[in-house]
Amino acid sequence: MQALKFLSVVTLLSGPVLAQSVRQPAAAPKETLYQAEATGLSGVKIPFRLAMEGVGTSAKSTPKAWLVNGTERLLLQARKGLKDTLVYPLVVFDADLKLLKNGANLTGIYARYDARGGTVRIPITARPTLPFRSKKLLHTRRYDVRFCAPDGSGAYQAVGQLGTVEGPTGVKAIGTFETTTGDYRFLEGAVSGDSLWLSTFDGAHLYLFTARMRGDSLVGGRFYSATGKGYEVWAGKLNPGAALPNPLGRVSAKPEVPVAITAQDTAGHTVRLTDPRFAGKPVIVQLSGTWCPNCMDETQFMAEWYRSPARKNIEVLGLFFERKPERAYWKHRLARTAERLQVPYPLAYAGPASKDSAAARLPFLTHVEAFPTTVFLDRKHRVVAVHTGFSGPATGAAFDEWKKEFERLIINILKD
Repeated sequence: MQALKFLSVVTLLSGPVLAQSVRQPAAAPKETLYQAEATGLSGVKIPFRLAMEGVGTSAKSTPKAWLVNGTERLLLQARKGLKDTLVYPLVVFDADLKLLKNGANLTGIYARYDARGGTVRIPITARPTLPFRSKKLLHTRRYDVRFCAPDGSGAYQAVGQLGTVEGPTGVKAIGTFETTTGDYRFLEGAVSGDSLWLSTFDGAHLYLFTARMRGDSLVGGRFYSATGKGYEVWAGKLNPGAALPNPLGRVSAKPEVPVAITAQDTAGHTVRLTDPRFAGKPVIVQLSGTWCPNCMDETQFMAEWYRSPARKNIEVLGLFFERKPERAYWKHRLARTAERLQVPYPLAYAGPASKDSAAARLPFLTHVEAFPTTVFLDRKHRVVAVHTGFSGPATGAAFDEWKKEFERLIINILKD
């Protein structure tokens, strides 16, 4: 597939963004904005935007950088690499962005170390670009969307939230896709004629969506991941009332099975619900993973709530299911997540990163459908509710609805 032409943007709409320990302030005066491009394993070129502090990328300087997706700016702190290469650990994920200055441009790789088939390295190029100054929002629309493999198998439902922004050099596309397990976070791209494309790079997701607009439909859609050799197909139909199934009630408790949890914290201690920290208190249990962008969003939300007066005497326990079982590995991943997201409650390793593993570790649930899943326990540690998936800040209204639902669930688990 030929490289797609795309518009760059720094200032879009005001809107929901990831919380403070990840969200960053407006562009620094000496910041350079780059139009970047990744060549995925399928050969598809996936565009994204990168901002870098200052102009030097030598072994003597370690400039900050940001992944820029719509209204979101994800801070990357560099560590020195070999010679003139800068290495940026990618947020909480087991991945690095390695960059080398090449005149005014950048070259490098995106290395994902916990990919299911082993380490994946994706070539990256970037060149300086100018910001896109938005003038006005043209419209936002909701679509019923269906994704599947090219042969029609593996179909799943989604809601597309797509908007366009007018600027002096063209029309910018922004939005996201919500699924029953989470969302594809902050997407941005462009509209040209009847063609639409959207992409994102948040350290784990490196995605491209393309489609054509036909009246009130989106047709001929393709969904590419840089770390995959194939693609999914998709199509959407305009529907202002498009919605997903209720995330509550899709997983339920087995009343005949006692609620019990054991896991290992990063200090090597066994964590149980019978520990003094949890005994006699309502507990929110997260089923999570450091490889999961929606889990990052939920953990960020939960950490901020935990630090607020609204927490009262409720405890939170993060159960993490990781892609490598070695203790040194998951200890480092959990410690980095706790540090980066400023998590004040315990994170513990619970097993391999699979839904079957999570269901086996929590036999009091009928099954597990997604990461993240959130289990709400009352002070007697009875299951009050199970929430499947997470609609994060990129979803706007869905994220606001989650916060209201969360408040209702808090009231329920505080009841005697």
